[in-house]
Order: sequence, then C-alpha cells, then structure tokens
Amino acid sequence: MRRFLLNAFLSAALFCAPAEAFTPFDGERLGERPVAAQAEARGVLFYALAPSEAGVEPKGPDPAAGLAAAQTALARLEAADPAAKAAIDRLRAAGRVVVIYDPGFPYPALSRVTLAAFLPTAPDAAGGRRFVAVVGRYGAQRGRDALAAVLAHELAGHGVQHLEGRLGPDARVLDMECEAMLITARARRSLGLDTPAQRESVAFRKSLETRWCFDFRLWQAEHAPETRALWTADRLDAPALLALFRRYRSAN
Repeated sequence: MRRFLLNAFLSAALFCAPAEAFTPFDGERLGERPVAAQAEARGVLFYALAPSEAGVEPKGPDPAAGLAAAQTALARLEAADPAAKAAIDRLRAAGRVVVIYDPGFPYPALSRVTLAAFLPTAPDAAGGRRFVAVVGRYGAQRGRDALAAVLAHELAGHGVQHLEGRLGPDARVLDMECEAMLITARARRSLGLDTPAQRESVAFRKSLETRWCFDFRLWQAEHAPETRALWTADRLDAPALLALFRRYRSAN
C-alpha cells in the first residue's frame, strides 16, 4: 500500500471549519498515513486515508465511500455556484488542488465537531504548490449539498486567501473566517440550503452575524451605514456583502 506524505503538505497551522468555526492546529501531528483509495477528477486529486489503527468514535464512512462523497460534493458545488468554480479554477491554475478524506479527522486535540479543514502549504514546496482540504468523518456523513458548501468554505474561501498570501500567521482570524463564511453563505443559497426557518440555517446565520463578521459589521455601521439593511433580509445577499467586505479589507 502506497503512503501519502501528509507532512509535505503542511505548514505551521491548520485552518479548520467545524460546523461554523475556524481553529489553528499544529499540522505536524498528522504524521504519515497510508492511502486506501485515490482518484483524479476535473483536475483535482482525491485521496482517502486508511482508518487510524487506534480507531475513533463515532466511526465515519469507509475510505471508498468518503472519497466518493467528496468527489460528488465538489462536482455539485462547481455546477451550482459559478463563483465558487471560478475561485477553484484559480487554484487549479496556480497549483494542484487536493481533497483528502480522513476517517480519523478531527483529531483528539480538536474538541468540537469539525467537518473539514484547509491546510496551508509553502508556495515553493517540493513538487509544486498545493491547495489541500481535509474532509473528516463528520463532513463525509453530511448530505451532498451540505458537504459541497463546506468545500466552498475551504477551497473558494481559505484556498483563495492562501493563494493571495492572506492566510499567514498575522492573519486576523475573524476576518479570514468572516470572508469564508460569506462564501459559504453564497454557496448555501446556490445549493438550495438557505432556508430561513430551518434550524441549521438559523444557527449558521447567527454565528455569521454575531461572531465571525462582528468586526466587519462594526466597520459597516460606521463607514457604510446605508448597507446595514443587507443583514435584515430573510436571505442574505452574500455577493453584495462580499463586495462590501472587500472595501472593509482594503481599509484595514
């Protein structure tokens, strides 16, 4: 069985997306893990790692099923959200896009239910630049469209931030996550997941407004008060908010 050297993909931090979160993590703890299945589709490399010998609970899909779930979700995302596809096309043009299914993820150091993560890599890494997302056992158990929105967060969100050199140690966590969450909101609407009365949609919206985009909203209230109504609509106009976020980013 061939081995896939995850350490070659890692830098000092791992950018994670739990249900709605962003958490640094020491990527060196991933170590070397055997690959159980792999595929390539639309210029993206997919790997599924073998389950950890120690085992984790609850168990996730087997490697083949997890790999298939990731492939199907990414295809769905690119079909439903042209802006996300354009962002991922930028990553393809700059290097290799890699999606890993790891049934042992999240790791014990991560206490929350983590769905997926983005792994920053050195731009001059041996073998060329890579943009790596890890899908864990919780993410792989999500429905196709829900996992597609997670991949939008990791690749169209954090992947492009990394491409543009904005995901370094000096990055402001709230700003990086606010932007990625707005990209997730855009994908959720494109995927038909933006249902205002649904409990998951309510929780997503609350975390976006009161936590991850809090600093952005403070700036908005002072510098663009005429746009505050964007947050009162039943369904967020994520493209308009992303355009405004770019103004905020330029001012900070």
